[in-house]
Amino acid sequence: PGGTPEAEEMRDKAFQRLGEGAPIEELVPFWDLARKELVDRVIRPNLENHSQEPTIVLLDRYVDSNVVYEGLAGLTSFKTLREKHRVTVGNYYPNLTAILYIPT
Repeated sequence: PGGTPEAEEMRDKAFQRLGEGAPIEELVPFWDLARKELVDRVIRPNLENHSQEPTIVLLDRYVDSNVVYEGLAGLTSFKTLREKHRVTVGNYYPNLTAILYIPT
């Protein structure tokens, strides 16, 4: 998460704490707050305040990153992740997710 100065600050604090040896479980609330900030300040206004023109919001990561970092890593159950995202981002889920595989 990022996308606003406040969200970037929260994200930076999380990575600073990670560098200091904080367990990742302690950092999850920073990322959740940063994502909520992005939804509240950027995504929601852009989707709700358009006139007759359709609006597209393009993000490089969103909820899927938490599924990988928290869910697949075993930090959080998928049921808990769904509930957390419902509270944090409401009904703002992507209509399309593209995963790019770029071999090295």
